[in-house]
Amino acid sequence: STFIILNNPPKQWLFQSSGGESLTNRNKIQIIVTAVKFQCSDAGEYSCRADLPTGETFFNSPANITVK
Repeated sequence: STFIILNNPPKQWLFQSSGGESLTNRNKIQIIVTAVKFQCSDAGEYSCRADLPTGETFFNSPANITVK
């Protein structure tokens, strides 16, 4: 699977993952992204898009990421 983290204005992180294509374990997968050198300008709403080998695409609800 390919996972893309998106925000507005668009910035992307892309990573590959194996597993999770099964309907029985998809809701149990947890993805943690650690951003290094995150800037105040990087704050905003981000969401994850999963492109599965089957051609299906899934989106999660946006999460607001802030800088402390």
